[in-house]
Amino acid sequence: MPIDPPKGAPEPGGGWGARNMPNDTPVLALRPREAAASIGISPRTLDRLIAEGRIRTVKLGPSAASARLIPIAELQRFLAEHLAPVAARSNRGAGE
Repeated sequence: MPIDPPKGAPEPGGGWGARNMPNDTPVLALRPREAAASIGISPRTLDRLIAEGRIRTVKLGPSAASARLIPIAELQRFLAEHLAPVAARSNRGAGE
C-alpha cells in the first residue's frame, strides 16, 4: 500500500536531504510533520503514537535532540494493523 507524499512535498529525490540524488530515487522515510500529514493525523497525535511505541522511528544522530525519521514501511505497517480491525468490524454488520 504506497503512501503518497503530503501535498506540497518535494518530489522524490528533490528534497528531504536528497540534493544530489537522481530524481527517480524513492522516498524511504519522512520527517514527523510530513509523516503525520501523509496518514491524515496531527503532529501531536503522531508524537503520542511514537511515545507509546506504536510507530517506530529512526534517530539520525547520537544526541537527544537529533532528528528522527519515520520509514514509509513503518507507516504502512501501522496503517495495515489498524485498518484490518476496522474492516473486520464493518464486515460483521454487512452479512447480518
